[in-house]
Amino acid sequence: MGRLLALAAACHQITFIVVESWLFKGLRDAAAARNEHLGKLVSCHLCFGTWVGMALAALFRPTLVRPSGYVPGPARALLQWAVDAFVISLVARVMNETIASVREDVEVKKKEAELLETEVRAEEPLAEQEPQRAG
Repeated sequence: MGRLLALAAACHQITFIVVESWLFKGLRDAAAARNEHLGKLVSCHLCFGTWVGMALAALFRPTLVRPSGYVPGPARALLQWAVDAFVISLVARVMNETIASVREDVEVKKKEAELLETEVRAEEPLAEQEPQRAG
């Protein structure tokens, strides 16, 4: 389980950096200019994350899921790699969605705080004027 989480976390981070960071904006723009589908590939968490999961499964051969029943040697290895790749990608996707949800909640809280601060500032001059009227 630890190996799966580590590979999924790596998949998430690699995907997030390529798909959203300023560091790879030029690459995303160049890919989109070259080919519409290539541009979408490097701009989509699901698409790019799946390919990253495949690469990580090929590099680290985690053996997360073992095919049951009789599957001949090469087919068994290919099936195991594909299932491992999709499991890594799925867990990374869950991480991505969870983090995006938390990020969205933080943005909502920031906006609420800004609105409250603006409201308090607008009421401050009124509060200062009221004691002067009474006196």
